Amino acid sequence: MQRILKDKGLWNGDILVFESLHSTNKWALENMASLAHGDVIRAIRQTAGHGRFDRKWLSPDDRCLTISIAIKREPFAGTMATILGQLSALAIRASLDKQQIAALVKWPNDVLVNGKKIAGILVEGDSLAGWMVLGIGLNINTTISDFSQLDPMQPVTSMAIERECAFDVGRVCVDLLAELERTFDATEKGGANHLFDNWKLHDALTGKQITVNTGTAPVKGTYAGMTEDGRIRVIDTFGEEHQFWSGDVSLNSI
Repeated sequence: MQRILKDKGLWNGDILVFESLHSTNKWALENMASLAHGDVIRAIRQTAGHGRFDRKWLSPDDRCLTISIAIKREPFAGTMATILGQLSALAIRASLDKQQIAALVKWPNDVLVNGKKIAGILVEGDSLAGWMVLGIGLNINTTISDFSQLDPMQPVTSMAIERECAFDVGRVCVDLLAELERTFDATEKGGANHLFDNWKLHDALTGKQITVNTGTAPVKGTYAGMTEDGRIRVIDTFGEEHQFWSGDVSLNSI
């Protein structure tokens, strides 16, 4: 493990780089007591990474950025996982924009480019106890052949595929961490309105007919944005509004 000291900003802490880990989130959860607020766990290769609903996240050698961040500072350590993930999705979107990659965000916390998933976020921990682990996977130099190992249900892409060039993964990591600090700082100063105003500007679901699947009966209807605490709002064909904390969202076929 290599410890890289980073400048102290909104998030204190250092970058701990491992050649290989089963899962950065799992390592962070198991070692939370010894981690400082803002410590970043980065794996050059992650062998058993996963996202929501235990979906596999591909992390080949230094082609996908896989990091987990220890959050122990209020108000973010005590916030709900949904909002923490949404803030992070906006930061990733802004970071991609600076690389001339136009991205949108999709509830609850996906980042899409041309309708394909380029990044995933998994937040775990205990907000009541005042600590969370923010896990981020960003496809950087991953190739089309790499993705052949994944479930084809979710179209995916990478920075290299979109720009047709290779990127320095370490540099992308540093830039993304800086963007995360800027996004969280702006929200800390501007309140929740900053999050929701920013989300509306880049929402991939605006005006779409969608289906929300929570593991029970799926609900179909018109996407109606988010509530102030991060729940998705759906208006069904009878005009009734439904709200969900979590679930899987897909676009309805026309």
